[in-house]
Amino acid sequence: MDARVYLESYETISYKIKNKESEVVRWKSVAQGSTGASDGERVQSSGSKQRMQNAVVAYSDLEQEIELLKRERQSIIDNIEKLKGRQYDLVYKHYVLGMMIKTIASQCGMSESWGTTTHSRALQSMQRILDEEGL
Repeated sequence: MDARVYLESYETISYKIKNKESEVVRWKSVAQGSTGASDGERVQSSGSKQRMQNAVVAYSDLEQEIELLKRERQSIIDNIEKLKGRQYDLVYKHYVLGMMIKTIASQCGMSESWGTTTHSRALQSMQRILDEEGL
């Protein structure tokens, strides 16, 4: 896998997690809204048991998908942490925190040219890491 594509997938995975977490909230709401409500001695059902069961299954499945995505995202961070020094710092801030290379370079007291050169070298280093991992 190409190192840049691999690192950029961190952001996509984060969006997927966020969206699936929103879906979990929605399905939990459906499941809770389908439970019986007590009205004195009578119990009124506001939804079918099948709908509630479907909602529970849906959010359970989503929670499992979220856990897998979180592990995948953590794996990317673990590989980023194999980089050394400034390469690690730049790649982490750029791909995980979403900072611009120019901003990172400025924070390090370096030029934007330094940032792009360090980024290129970091991508080469990351490619070696990915090749060693068989990714």
